[in-house]
Amino acid sequence: MCQHSRIFCLGLSCQIQAADLSTADYKNLTKQKTFEHLLYEAYGNSTHGPAGVLGYQVDSFFTNNFYFSIAIYGIVSGNQGGFGIVSAGAGLRYNLINNLDFDSKLLIGSGGGGGVKGGGGIMFEVLSGLSWQLLKNIYLDFKIGYLKFPTGELETFTYNFGFSWRYDKLIL
Repeated sequence: MCQHSRIFCLGLSCQIQAADLSTADYKNLTKQKTFEHLLYEAYGNSTHGPAGVLGYQVDSFFTNNFYFSIAIYGIVSGNQGGFGIVSAGAGLRYNLINNLDFDSKLLIGSGGGGGVKGGGGIMFEVLSGLSWQLLKNIYLDFKIGYLKFPTGELETFTYNFGFSWRYDKLIL
């Protein structure tokens, strides 16, 4: 006998609909911890001086502390209209004390545009910082890092701040 159901994920993730799940399928459903981040990241030095980007990141956890991350950034301040970055990487997140987490990640991707001399466009970014839980599953994030385009001229220290939210996705 089949049961009809819908599974919804909150946040900016897509709605997932599942129909005709058998009893065996329900037993195989597992929760996957996920964080989504909206942030502003400042570059201390870029091709045309200081700049800032708005970013969106999604962290999908494989273990309690280890995750895969994807990120996208677009320029919003500085004299470099059209600059953007898309990247993916891995990270670790640990709870330090009640309501305070340490988060560190390495992102590898591609970017350029806006007159930024990114060379071939390959970039690396390392970020580490703290996430403070404001409300249940809502966090305020502060991170510092380093961004480098190895074949280009963009190399700078970064800092970012923003909000993130946590939820569990159901996966089959």
